[in-house]
Amino acid sequence: MVSALNRSLDMEETLDESMKTMTEPMKADASAIWILDPKRGRFAISASRGTTGGQEQKQRLSEFFETLGDQIIQNGQL
Repeated sequence: MVSALNRSLDMEETLDESMKTMTEPMKADASAIWILDPKRGRFAISASRGTTGGQEQKQRLSEFFETLGDQIIQNGQL
C-alpha cells in the first residue's frame, strides 16, 4: 500500500489500491471507504469493491451510512 501511495497522487487509484490491500488478506466479499466531506459535513462513499445490486441498493447503503456518520459527528459516538 505504501508503494501505491508513493507512486500515485490520484485519489481514486490510491483508495482502490488501499481497499484491495486491506480486503484481500481478509477474503472480504465487499468493502467500501467512507470519507468525511468537509463541505457537506457528511460522510460520502469514496470507493467500493464487490458490492452487489444496482444503483438503488448503493444509494440506500449510502443513506444509511450517512445517517450513521451524522450520529458519530454530532455525538462523537454511535
